[in-house]
Formats: sequence, C-alpha cells, structure tokens
Amino acid sequence: FNGNEVLFLNRRFSRSSRDSNHLGGSPTCALEADHAARLDEEHTTSEDGSFVHPFEKEGPEVQTIYYEGGKTISKRMHRLATHPKHHEGVSSRALGKHGDYESSQSYLDSLINYVWPSYGQSSYKLADMTNLYNLSYLGEIYVGTASQSFLVIWDTGSGSFLCRSTYCDGCPSATRKFNYASSTTWVKQSPQTEKTVTYMDGTQLKGYYGTDRVCPTSSDNSCADNFKFTAIHTATGLRDYEDGIIGLWSGNTLNSLYDDATMFMPKMTADSTITQKVFSWYMTGQSGKSYIDFGAPNTAVYSSPSSLFWIDILSDDYWWTNRVTGVRWSSGVPDTSTEYKYSSKKGLTDTGSSCLIGPKAEVDYFKNTILNTISGVTSHSGWGTQFDCSDANIATLPTFELLFGGYWFEVKPEDYIIEFNSSTKKCSVCFSGYSTIDYWILGDAFMRGLYSIHDYDNLRMGFVPFVGSTKKVPVKATTTPTTTPPVVALNLDTTIFGLTVGEFLIIAVLVVIIVGIVVLLFLFCYA
Repeated sequence: FNGNEVLFLNRRFSRSSRDSNHLGGSPTCALEADHAARLDEEHTTSEDGSFVHPFEKEGPEVQTIYYEGGKTISKRMHRLATHPKHHEGVSSRALGKHGDYESSQSYLDSLINYVWPSYGQSSYKLADMTNLYNLSYLGEIYVGTASQSFLVIWDTGSGSFLCRSTYCDGCPSATRKFNYASSTTWVKQSPQTEKTVTYMDGTQLKGYYGTDRVCPTSSDNSCADNFKFTAIHTATGLRDYEDGIIGLWSGNTLNSLYDDATMFMPKMTADSTITQKVFSWYMTGQSGKSYIDFGAPNTAVYSSPSSLFWIDILSDDYWWTNRVTGVRWSSGVPDTSTEYKYSSKKGLTDTGSSCLIGPKAEVDYFKNTILNTISGVTSHSGWGTQFDCSDANIATLPTFELLFGGYWFEVKPEDYIIEFNSSTKKCSVCFSGYSTIDYWILGDAFMRGLYSIHDYDNLRMGFVPFVGSTKKVPVKATTTPTTTPPVVALNLDTTIFGLTVGEFLIIAVLVVIIVGIVVLLFLFCYA
C-alpha cells in the first residue's frame, strides 16, 4: 500500500491508471443494464475448448454501460484500497459457533446425528466480520478436508463461489490459496471445465470447476458437501485481502441453462443440520460487529418481535428485489411532510455494494439536497464531491426515507457519510446516480442498522432493526406519493488549483507577504 486514501470505485477512475496518492490503483466500475444489476458475465468451456454452459437470462442481453471517456460505473462498490494505518488492527476473525444455538455434542448426539442428520442445531452464526470502513464486509469460509479458511465477500448480488487456489501460479505468494492437493474431498470436474467470471468493475476470475466441502463455520455440521465451486487459477483485480467471492442471490426464476448446484444456501440446507433455507444479515457500522446467521433467524436480536415485516421478492429475476417508488425526508430539511413519487423501478438489496445507486435525476434530488446543507463542498476526481468531515455534523444532517416494497426505509447520515481520507479528514456521501440506468442498487448504506432475513423457500425478505440500532422500524405506506420531486442544483464551492477561494486567497496573501519581506531584506542589505 502507498498513499492515504480509501478509493471509492466509480466511473471517474480508470483501472489502467495509477496515482501515487491513492492506494492500490483506481479500478473502473460498471453496471449492467438488464434486470436490476446483474453482477457478472460467466462462461464455461470444456477441456477441448467447446462451449458448455452459458449463463443466460430471459429478456434483453446483458450489456455494460459506458460513460464519458469510456469509463464505466460499478456494481461492486465495495472494492477499495486503504492506508496502512487504517489497515492496522483490521484482520479476519475465526468463525465460531453461536453460543445461543449450539451446545457441546455428546456421544448420544453423535449417534442420533448419524441416524438423523437434521437433529440438533437449527442455526449457525458466521462470526464477526471484518468491516472495512463501511465500504466492504468480509467473513471467513471453510473449504476442504481438512478444512482451510479463507476471507471472502459474502455477496447477495452474485450467485457463484470462486476461491483463490494453488492452481493460481500468478497469484501473490503471500495470499491464502485453497490447496486442492491437501483436501481429501476435492474432486476436479471431468472433463476439465473452466469457468470465467468478469465482474463489471474489471475484475476477472478464471478457474476450474470442482466439488468439495464448503462451510460457513468450523463446525462440520454446517457444511455443504460436494458443493460445486470454482478454484481460481487466474485472478485480475482481486485484492490481496480478498480470497474470493461467494454469491447468495435468490436464484428465483432460474432457467434450465444455469447450474443451480452452484447455489450455496440450498446445498447447505440439504447437507447440514439446519432445516430452514434462510440466512440473515446483521449489518452494523464500524463500531459494531456484523455477521450472518444461517438457518433459523435469531429472534433475540429483534428490537421488537412485532416489528419484523416481510416483503415478497419479484418473480422475474434472480435477485432479492422489489420496487422503489418514492422518497421523503425525516429530518434536517424544512419540509418533512411531502412524500415525493419516483417512477416504479426495481431495487436490488445488495451486500456486495457499498453505496446507494440509482437513476441520476432521482438520486441527485436527495444527494444535492444533503450536500447543499454542508459548507465547503468541492469536486473530487474520485468521489465526485468532498468536504471536511468536521463540516458534516452527523447530528444535524438530513435523514431521508426510500419507499421500497411498500415500506418507508430510513437512511441516516451515519449510513451515507464516508471518510475516505484519514490524513486530511475528507468525507463524501455514498450515493451515485446515472442517467442510463433504470433500477436501484440498495447497498450497505441502505442495509446498515437492520437485521435482514433472506428466505429462499418463501421467496421473501424480512426486515427489523436490531437491538441497539438507531434506525426506526420501517413504516408501511398508507398513501401513494403523487408529488414530483423538485430539481435541486448542487452548490459547489469554487476552487482554484484544487483550493477553495478562501484557501487560495489566504495562501496568496501569505505569498505576497513573504515576497515583500524578501524584497525589503534585499533592498536593505544592498542599499
């Protein structure tokens, strides 16, 4: 690492460029224009090079959206680089068993479990995840026999598991790799089948299909046995601290061409002791501890049992989706009574994206309204805007709500403000709007503070604030918004050579004074 900025991946960065002031380069980002943000393109070839298994969807072909100068925007907003002092103390933690769910296993338990595999534990907890500055959440996964642990992105916005492996001769030697030769249960697919996944930020992962045990905890009873995944042999763009990506999409409306054997939750449910095909995200900010429950949701974390509500996901795509249809303000602006309508567009809840992304005009309304309440906002080549973190008073900044699936979801300042430079204490807002997309990606900025339940059997999502969350319970809409939001222009401070007018004038005055003193000394000495 070098430099001191956390890089937010968006269309302003070029993957080929490198800036000594930024860490790890600056990858481009991209979104697809089909069905609420498909994350990747996949294709598979057999050993003889023939085309075996395309990833297809009903409807329009997937396409990358290109912007000015050939730059693209990103679905995977979580990819970032960090300053070393940020990185200190940030390490993966071993996955453990949830104390409320699991007791020690006696000989009788073992015997019963042999006869009745679903006996016993109904839920497993992925232990505290690594939260990288509210931009990325990574947790360990266990692969093979004996198990090997890896730090991966648990992503509701994609559908496959790809893990860096010892097939990857070009991967950095310091990175962790799945040693297939050391696993007694690894079976490479025959004939040899290669899978390629190209993520829309430019990251490309290639590897060989195979099967092995894959577990979300160190407990053998939590495993998906003979699970089909990709052992990476070539990785472009995967960060050293990312050992892979595991997708947790809904798999709704899978067509016959997609291999549903690569879906983790259904396979884990079939092979482990859990009986509910459910996982639940407990997502906090940096001061808390985030994790995932697999199996029965943990009702003990609900702020109130009666506060849990369910939203059915849409049936015509693969994601955890419903529709975004409106916006309103909770606090921080003069008008908190008007509900503004948005044209009904699909929204994908996505743990693999850091920010809230949507159609430009609709995002610009709340983004510009918020930025206009902050003093000293200037442009930034990467984040779009920047301001001194001290000028962003979390207690007084506006809170807004999005109407998603018929409920008003709160988005608070602590969710959307990101400090991206620790040295200069510069912040920005975690929003991006694009004129060429007609859907929403509701990333971590939307999901923080909630216990979000993903139910495969009933194809629905449940939401409830957890105990200690500052978010209020989402409220069911009783009326349909009819007012069109106004156009809000962004008021940026004028900059000169990257400095605000005030900063430039101060420096200019100091330069004049110094030059004047030098001239006077020169005249005095040589008079």
